[in-house]
Amino acid sequence: MVPLIEEDWHKKPEAISILKKYLKPIKSTNIDTLILGCTHYPLMMKDIKRIMGKKITVVPSGEITAKSLENYLSRHSEIEQKLSKNRKRKFFTTDNPEKFKIFTEKHFGMKIPLPQKVELKG
Repeated sequence: MVPLIEEDWHKKPEAISILKKYLKPIKSTNIDTLILGCTHYPLMMKDIKRIMGKKITVVPSGEITAKSLENYLSRHSEIEQKLSKNRKRKFFTTDNPEKFKIFTEKHFGMKIPLPQKVELKG
Protein backbone atom coordinates (compact mmCIF):
# COMPACT_ATOMS: atom_id res chain seq x y z
CA MET A 1 0.00 0.00 0.00
CA VAL A 2 2.90 2.37 0.65
CA PRO A 3 3.76 2.87 -3.05
CA LEU A 4 0.10 3.66 -3.80
CA ILE A 5 0.03 6.24 -1.02
CA GLU A 6 3.35 7.78 -2.02
CA GLU A 7 2.17 8.15 -5.61
CA ASP A 8 -1.01 9.80 -4.30
CA TRP A 9 -3.20 7.03 -5.70
CA HIS A 10 -4.65 5.98 -2.35
CA LYS A 11 -8.08 7.52 -3.04
CA LYS A 12 -8.52 5.81 -6.38
CA PRO A 13 -11.05 2.95 -6.59
CA GLU A 14 -8.28 0.51 -7.53
CA ALA A 15 -6.40 1.30 -4.33
CA ILE A 16 -9.53 0.74 -2.25
CA SER A 17 -10.04 -2.64 -3.96
CA ILE A 18 -6.45 -3.62 -3.15
CA LEU A 19 -6.90 -2.45 0.45
CA LYS A 20 -10.03 -4.61 0.78
CA LYS A 21 -8.10 -7.60 -0.55
CA TYR A 22 -5.25 -7.02 1.94
CA LEU A 23 -7.56 -6.54 4.91
CA LYS A 24 -9.99 -9.40 4.21
CA PRO A 25 -7.79 -12.17 5.69
CA ILE A 26 -6.97 -10.01 8.72
CA LYS A 27 -10.63 -9.21 9.35
CA SER A 28 -11.60 -12.88 9.07
CA THR A 29 -9.41 -13.77 12.08
CA ASN A 30 -11.92 -12.08 14.41
CA ILE A 31 -9.48 -9.52 15.82
CA ASP A 32 -10.76 -6.69 18.00
CA THR A 33 -7.92 -4.22 17.35
CA LEU A 34 -5.76 -3.43 14.33
CA ILE A 35 -2.59 -1.42 14.97
CA LEU A 36 -1.34 0.28 11.83
CA GLY A 37 2.41 -0.38 11.72
CA CYS A 38 3.32 2.26 9.17
CA THR A 39 3.19 6.04 9.17
CA HIS A 40 1.62 6.02 5.70
CA TYR A 41 -1.53 4.13 6.66
CA PRO A 42 -3.35 6.92 8.54
CA LEU A 43 -3.83 8.57 5.15
CA MET A 44 -6.20 5.68 4.42
CA MET A 45 -7.66 5.59 7.93
CA LYS A 46 -11.27 6.30 6.90
CA ASP A 47 -11.19 3.52 4.32
CA ILE A 48 -9.46 1.10 6.69
CA LYS A 49 -12.04 1.77 9.42
CA ARG A 50 -14.92 1.39 6.97
CA ILE A 51 -13.55 -1.92 5.66
CA MET A 52 -12.75 -3.32 9.11
CA GLY A 53 -16.14 -2.35 10.56
CA LYS A 54 -17.27 -0.86 13.85
CA LYS A 55 -16.34 -3.90 15.96
CA ILE A 56 -12.62 -3.52 15.22
CA THR A 57 -10.65 -0.65 16.75
CA VAL A 58 -8.07 0.79 14.34
CA VAL A 59 -5.07 2.42 16.03
CA PRO A 60 -2.48 4.46 14.12
CA SER A 61 1.03 3.63 15.37
CA GLY A 62 2.16 7.26 15.21
CA GLU A 63 0.07 8.14 18.25
CA ILE A 64 1.41 5.17 20.19
CA THR A 65 4.99 6.04 19.23
CA ALA A 66 4.57 9.69 20.25
CA LYS A 67 3.05 8.74 23.63
CA SER A 68 5.81 6.19 24.22
CA LEU A 69 8.49 8.78 23.45
CA GLU A 70 6.80 11.32 25.72
CA ASN A 71 6.71 8.75 28.52
CA TYR A 72 10.36 7.79 27.97
CA LEU A 73 11.54 11.42 27.97
CA SER A 74 9.58 12.15 31.15
CA ARG A 75 11.57 9.37 32.85
CA HIS A 76 14.92 10.45 31.36
CA SER A 77 15.27 14.18 31.97
CA GLU A 78 18.97 14.05 31.04
CA ILE A 79 17.93 13.40 27.41
CA GLU A 80 15.08 15.89 27.42
CA GLN A 81 17.47 18.62 28.66
CA LYS A 82 19.67 18.13 25.58
CA LEU A 83 16.82 18.64 23.13
CA SER A 84 16.64 21.88 21.19
CA LYS A 85 13.88 24.22 22.28
CA ASN A 86 13.93 26.50 19.23
CA ARG A 87 11.45 24.29 17.34
CA LYS A 88 13.39 24.40 14.09
CA ARG A 89 12.32 21.43 12.00
CA LYS A 90 14.47 19.58 9.50
CA PHE A 91 13.10 17.00 7.11
CA PHE A 92 14.95 14.07 5.59
CA THR A 93 13.91 11.58 2.93
CA THR A 94 15.41 8.63 1.11
CA ASP A 95 13.27 9.48 -1.92
CA ASN A 96 12.86 12.50 -4.17
CA PRO A 97 12.94 15.65 -1.96
CA GLU A 98 10.65 17.67 -4.23
CA LYS A 99 8.06 14.88 -4.33
CA PHE A 100 8.26 14.51 -0.54
CA LYS A 101 7.72 18.26 -0.07
CA ILE A 102 4.68 18.36 -2.36
CA PHE A 103 3.13 15.25 -0.77
CA THR A 104 3.69 16.52 2.79
CA GLU A 105 2.28 19.95 2.09
CA LYS A 106 -0.78 18.50 0.36
CA HIS A 107 -1.68 15.85 2.93
CA PHE A 108 -0.56 17.44 6.17
CA GLY A 109 -1.37 21.07 5.39
CA MET A 110 1.99 22.42 6.44
CA LYS A 111 4.64 24.28 4.48
CA ILE A 112 8.06 22.68 4.84
CA PRO A 113 11.54 23.48 3.60
CA LEU A 114 12.96 21.25 0.91
CA PRO A 115 14.02 18.02 2.65
CA GLN A 116 17.55 16.74 2.54
CA LYS A 117 17.99 13.45 0.70
CA VAL A 118 19.88 10.82 2.71
CA GLU A 119 21.18 7.36 1.94
CA LEU A 120 20.57 4.67 4.55
CA LYS A 121 23.32 2.14 5.01
CA GLY A 122 22.40 -1.27 6.32
